[in-house]
Amino acid sequence: IVMICKLLASLPGIFLQMFLSIVAPMMSSANALGNIEEVEHIYQMTTDWLVRLSLPLIIFLMIFTTPTLRLFGEEFALTGSPLLRLLLLAQLINLLGGPIGNVLNMCGFEKKLFQISIVSVALTAGTLIVAVYLLGIVGVGLSVLLGTAYSNLAALKAAQVGLQIRWWNPRYIDWLLPLLITVCVALLLSLYVSQPFGLAVSICILYLVFHASQWLIHGLNTDDQKVWLSIKHKYLSGASQ
Repeated sequence: IVMICKLLASLPGIFLQMFLSIVAPMMSSANALGNIEEVEHIYQMTTDWLVRLSLPLIIFLMIFTTPTLRLFGEEFALTGSPLLRLLLLAQLINLLGGPIGNVLNMCGFEKKLFQISIVSVALTAGTLIVAVYLLGIVGVGLSVLLGTAYSNLAALKAAQVGLQIRWWNPRYIDWLLPLLITVCVALLLSLYVSQPFGLAVSICILYLVFHASQWLIHGLNTDDQKVWLSIKHKYLSGASQ
């Protein structure tokens, strides 16, 4: 049950792994030129995209936890639902932090990142022993949540103090209304959907609702526009020729 819950909770993190291979050399190059403002811009831009790409899937797994786990067996649904929600919360914190570990690693703060990792592992392991003894399988989720929260907050603090890189960007406010709309749609769908085909369709609907509402309400920000123009120039223009 723990393995399946960890696997499901790790799915939104796929987007983070995809972006890390792209933004790491960009951050390193900007830092080599002494352009910390560009490092901050890349970090905030990546965090924004990560959260927007991941939120519909996290909402789906949070609300459709029981029917999703029931695909693996009734015992998974009965026992694993609280654990999966805690692991998803930890994953959300990790995604909200964005590639903050890469920021430290690419900007000469790898020693500080290593220290944070050691403390995080020790905190998670120590909490795990006590929490599992007291709470059973739920304790696994709580220990992971605590370790994840510490590592991200400590890394954000280190980046702010050592590099003057801030987490906050005003564009993050644009997540809120699409998030609320998507949650409402997901709750409505959960009243009628429980079968595998319906679950697959629901994921697609939630992604469509979130990103359509984001675009209709807020439009494209400057970074989105640059990406769209690049795609249009590289692929669509070539296809038209």
